Amino acid sequence: MNHSHKSRQRTPSSSEGGSIAELLRQLIQDATDLVRQEIRLAKLKVMEHVRRGTYSAALLGAGVVFLGVGTLVFIEFLVLGLGVLLNNRYWLSSLIVALLLMALGGGLTLWAARRFGDQFEGDPEPEKRTPILPARNRRSGTLEAGGRPPRTGTEPADRPGDHGRSARDA
Repeated sequence: MNHSHKSRQRTPSSSEGGSIAELLRQLIQDATDLVRQEIRLAKLKVMEHVRRGTYSAALLGAGVVFLGVGTLVFIEFLVLGLGVLLNNRYWLSSLIVALLLMALGGGLTLWAARRFGDQFEGDPEPEKRTPILPARNRRSGTLEAGGRPPRTGTEPADRPGDHGRSARDA
């Protein structure tokens, strides 16, 4: 038997049109519910991270307080111990400890300032930046006035319009 199969297109009848509209309404409602649930989940995650962060910050603050108090007690120990070694000249021991701490603080400050300045090495407009400290020539370790390492003589001559920038500054 030779039966030909015709493909029939179904056109929505009035009863099917209602079901398609209902399916679309249900799809939109499900998508809306899903988005609301995702937003609620994101809020819960953020609140949990904030709670953990607050707890960690409180622990960090307490640690800093105890570290600071311990440091002060240790400094007092140094002053008293050095004072005993200096025949009860506590004023001298206080001065020595203060100068040592100031030297340490100054050294750390200079080191941090240089590290901070190194962050701007790739700055596209270095002439607009005011250097915190003079730059150190990485090859020779010498400083140049104005914060620039001394020229080696291998750089091309400055061209008009370069505003004093050489090829190594570009």
